[in-house]
Amino acid sequence: MGANYKGSCTYVAIASILSYYDNYLDDGIIPEQYDSVPIYSNTNIVSHNDSPGTNDTYEKKDFDSLGLKYDTNVSKSIINLNADEYYRLIESKKNVSLHAKLITIGKNLGYYDFQNDETPCSLGLEGAIAIINAYLNELGLQSGKHYNVGYTGSNSSAITNHISIGNFVRGCVGYGSPVILMSRNLSSAHSTVAYDYDDNYIYVNMGWTSGMEWTESKEKTYYPIEESYPYFIVSICLEFNPQYFTHQHTNNYAVRNLSMGLFTDYYCYCNCNIFTYKYVDHSYDDHYIDYNENQHKAYCRCNKYILETHEYEIHNVGLSLNSIWMMNPLVEILPNCVKCGHTRGNGGGTIVTGTQDLTEIL
Repeated sequence: MGANYKGSCTYVAIASILSYYDNYLDDGIIPEQYDSVPIYSNTNIVSHNDSPGTNDTYEKKDFDSLGLKYDTNVSKSIINLNADEYYRLIESKKNVSLHAKLITIGKNLGYYDFQNDETPCSLGLEGAIAIINAYLNELGLQSGKHYNVGYTGSNSSAITNHISIGNFVRGCVGYGSPVILMSRNLSSAHSTVAYDYDDNYIYVNMGWTSGMEWTESKEKTYYPIEESYPYFIVSICLEFNPQYFTHQHTNNYAVRNLSMGLFTDYYCYCNCNIFTYKYVDHSYDDHYIDYNENQHKAYCRCNKYILETHEYEIHNVGLSLNSIWMMNPLVEILPNCVKCGHTRGNGGGTIVTGTQDLTEIL
């Protein structure tokens, strides 16, 4: 997602949010040139230390080609660059690194401080939203139509809205949207991605995994933010309009197929043949396709299906006089299956009304 050098943690968080939607919603949110797809040795993805994301690698040759000093390793070399030198390095990678691309957008909007060698990439609320909008506009997307950016809090370092910001985060995460959370302690501030919570903490990806051991890296990707940065400043939530964006299989999870030698199988996160966030059973309610007079195919999100009997609704349309003492309801059975739309003929099916199954076979 990008390495947090030169105060670029908000850029790392923006790239993480975009990558989340690129993997879980629509693979067109990040162009393929920026994608990084690790190849796993087995289908238990949660047992590994990496996940699909974006390219952000630097090598000695990148420094050499620009005449920049390389000092033992990439991290130390970048830290020793001044703001102008760092931007030259960033600009050289803008066509292969989303992190670099976002920083160049920020620079063009006036959010890069060439006078600050330590943290030239620092961003607040206004800059973060402007960069998100500019990036998505380049893809032809319009704010308010294709997507919305919501937020709460302000750039002020005064801690005035801590509780309301926390509630905003919990609301967005509970709805299924990860959130950029800017928070601080008594000496520094940091931007993270919040994506879970409980009664005591909000859990975030700190964006600090490069060079860490597996256990420490895993810890930093599911970290209780209040332990280190307990004061919330700003939270930003990006959501895409479901009228224009529905789940498209992205196939960004690559697993080496040992039975086939060097072949690699590609899966979407929702494929039930791999384990991403947690182990789940098939849920055959994603979509339905008519199969024959009696049944339709009920699909799981992984494209596996089972055959189900057509279901038809029954509606009360009035009463009929059966005798002087008794009134009977008049009902009609609607002609189309409530799941696949099949037009009822003389075949079988189940009559349902609302969520109540009358178990009457036609």
